[in-house]
Amino acid sequence: MAIEKIKTPLVRHEEMYPEKLAELLWQARNNEAQRIKQELSLKDITLELASFIIWLQGQPVAPAYANKELEPFLWSRIKEWSNSIASLTKRYPDFSNMLEMHKIRIKVKRFRYVMMTLPEINKNTGNMLRKLKKLQDILGFLHDEFINSAMVSKIAATSTESLQCEMALFKGWESAKVEEAAAAVPDLWEDFCEELEIWQDTI
Repeated sequence: MAIEKIKTPLVRHEEMYPEKLAELLWQARNNEAQRIKQELSLKDITLELASFIIWLQGQPVAPAYANKELEPFLWSRIKEWSNSIASLTKRYPDFSNMLEMHKIRIKVKRFRYVMMTLPEINKNTGNMLRKLKKLQDILGFLHDEFINSAMVSKIAATSTESLQCEMALFKGWESAKVEEAAAAVPDLWEDFCEELEIWQDTI
């Protein structure tokens, strides 16, 4: 499988990665995690969510949905959503553009999680969700590598010459895996879309 081929070199080269570079990457990620943690307060978010739910319960039901049963409504929305997913490549046709692939990654991830969460609509989806999982794994890998590359470039701008050399080696190793993953995306997307179309014919 494409994702297995890409993951294999990680084990083989793990010990070759420069220790200093690994430390700098870990520190950069840790600093970013701390920044996000400081900006997010669980109690504040919980209070906001509770306030929103209380407000929402007091709102009248929109006339268009007032007499709808839940299951037909879910099926209607899922059909619209699946059509939107199938047309993503018309909006984002360039699989070499990381920013466009990131948008696709977020949309297909949400779709897969919803499909797995709601048993009312999760029927005959086995093959489709397996194909989607492979696609999601590849897109997630490419996103992580894109972030890692940006971090390395940022660190390299203020590093010593020897560390810059190590970073160049690191980026060289990673670029081979990225190229292989990016080349697999069109085929994985086509496989998923074929299964999505087959599933749509059953609903």
